[in-house]
Amino acid sequence: MLMATRTQERDSLGSNTLSVALIGPDDLRRSAVADALAGSQAHVAKMFASYPGIDDVPRLLESGYDVVIMELDSDPERALDLVENVCADSS
Repeated sequence: MLMATRTQERDSLGSNTLSVALIGPDDLRRSAVADALAGSQAHVAKMFASYPGIDDVPRLLESGYDVVIMELDSDPERALDLVENVCADSS
């Protein structure tokens, strides 16, 4: 699941980089996504080993990630509930 936000930061070379949050309890999947992003202009700013609570959504959004990638397979109901809250709070 991808969600874009409105912020971008410039790296030391002046090009745009994307700040990415990877969320999901599966270490191998998070690592695989981080490795795939390593050759891009994306910077994995934070990896979450579990789904944040609904009360943590405002803090997650305040962090200014450009993209949030969330694993849905481990706990689809909880993940989709979190996605709904992120989308509702980010508008």
